[in-house]
Amino acid sequence: MSVIDNALQALFKMAHWEMLWQNASLTSNFPAQTIAINDMSAYDFFVIESYWSASRLNQTVTFLYKESSNAVAKMQHIYNFLSGSTMGMAMRDAAVVSDGIEFGQCLTKDMTSGGNPTSAYASTWQIPYRIYGGKF
Repeated sequence: MSVIDNALQALFKMAHWEMLWQNASLTSNFPAQTIAINDMSAYDFFVIESYWSASRLNQTVTFLYKESSNAVAKMQHIYNFLSGSTMGMAMRDAAVVSDGIEFGQCLTKDMTSGGNPTSAYASTWQIPYRIYGGKF
């Protein structure tokens, strides 16, 4: 094993992380909002577990490092509808703010074969499920 591999494994063994928040209902709308986190200084990074939509529980995981107060990560999922003729993407920003994690609106973009792309905001897509905080 290389020196870098050994160093990374040692860091992960030293890391402490815990669940800070869990969404009570994945079938509810999730508009833009801030999830309050007590003692933000206790964490170096955050892991956001989210689902594509309330009806399709395809999971995505986003890492958000607390490098500064304006660190932003995109939670996104690329999907292909069952018809096979439409492809699209759902994106929601997540940012570290002084008192928690701020989630933006979810923007969806769809493209049909030979058509122009369409965009819309949807509060039922890219729904955060759990937030974990970690410290190295």
